[in-house]
Amino acid sequence: MGSASPKSKNANIIDKNQSAKKLLLENDKKYRLLADRLTDIIWALDLITFRFEYISPSVEMVAGYTLEETIGQRLDYFLTPTALTTIQEIFLQEYAKERQGQCKGQTLDFQAYHKDGRIIWLEATAAFYRNDSGEIIGIVGVARDCTKRKEAELKLQRNEEKYRNILSNIREIYYETDLDGNILYGNDEAVSISGYKIRELIGKNYQEFLDKETSRRIYDTFLHIYQTHELAKRFECEIKDRNGIRKQLELSAMLLKDHEGRPTGFCGFGRDVSELKKANEKMDALLQEKTSKLSHAYQAIEKTNIALQVLLEKKDETRNKLEEKMRFNVSELILPTLEKLASSGLNSKQKAYIDILARNINEIVKPFLNGIPQKFLELTPNEIQVLNFIKQGKTSKEIAALMNIAACTVDFHRDNIRRKLSLNNKKVNLRTYLQSLDLGHPPQ
Repeated sequence: MGSASPKSKNANIIDKNQSAKKLLLENDKKYRLLADRLTDIIWALDLITFRFEYISPSVEMVAGYTLEETIGQRLDYFLTPTALTTIQEIFLQEYAKERQGQCKGQTLDFQAYHKDGRIIWLEATAAFYRNDSGEIIGIVGVARDCTKRKEAELKLQRNEEKYRNILSNIREIYYETDLDGNILYGNDEAVSISGYKIRELIGKNYQEFLDKETSRRIYDTFLHIYQTHELAKRFECEIKDRNGIRKQLELSAMLLKDHEGRPTGFCGFGRDVSELKKANEKMDALLQEKTSKLSHAYQAIEKTNIALQVLLEKKDETRNKLEEKMRFNVSELILPTLEKLASSGLNSKQKAYIDILARNINEIVKPFLNGIPQKFLELTPNEIQVLNFIKQGKTSKEIAALMNIAACTVDFHRDNIRRKLSLNNKKVNLRTYLQSLDLGHPPQ
């Protein structure tokens, strides 16, 4: 058998090339059709010029640029200065890794300019590609618009920073732990009270600050919170800070949960009440001391009251004895003597005097026998005699004749009687007032 002719060999080569070219065109058409239908941007950059060699039509939908405005344009035309700096730094790091065969590609969020001038966020994944000789000749990647996600993340980050700033500046402790009680976060007040730096505090277990009894009690509290999902309000515990100083804390605690509501740890607020406890103890001691003094004073007053009561009882007893003695002297001594004197042959005038004398004595003694008012004790004997004549309706002239004194002296006694009975500057008739005393209701 003879070998194939050169002519037939050339025909076979041409057929194979035409088939390969046809397949290449079909694959190129297929991949371009696929790229055209994607919402993500497929792109390729020249490694030397950093100009786009290829970009999918979705760039217009995402960034507003047409293919004509993008192909051949440098990358920095579309990036913000911050994004360009970041990408350049990452490129140098990844290029060095790629040359050593260690690059695995990287996903990065960065800011780019939309054609209308606004800034959008893109999420891009890129990798180096090589030619048939194995040389790095460009970068290919996929980018998608992540503006909404990034804005939500930044908003969440700003809110978190705002709340962290609030928590850092409040004068109360704020803490977070995992479910095992290992500290995940503590604000500035927690750092200050514990005595540890924040990097030393993070990772410590709460039990390191407590004695065994307090640790068991706090464990029971956290277990109850975990089981019931209830908030624990105002429970106290004593801790030891880094220097071994004991401090009294008043705490609250609640569950931390993930977005699906599953418990992930605990958080809460607290405050150092050590000084307040000391102040309360001092106040209690002072109150107890004052109470003791008041009790002693009360007992002294009670004793004084008892002594006064005894004195009053003795006074009443003495007064009763005095009244009894006066009653006896008048009824047994004075009145019988006057009766004998009246029956001893006196004339009518003398008997009249004796009768007046007996009645006056009865009037004088009568207040003492029925509880004599204090103000009558201040009257002199002459004033008492004048008072009884006034009560009988005698005029000043008649009283002067009976007592053998001047009328002006009677008026002097009248004035003294009114003053001692507190009747000065009152339009009260003296005789009417004296008669009202027998009825028990003197005029006001």
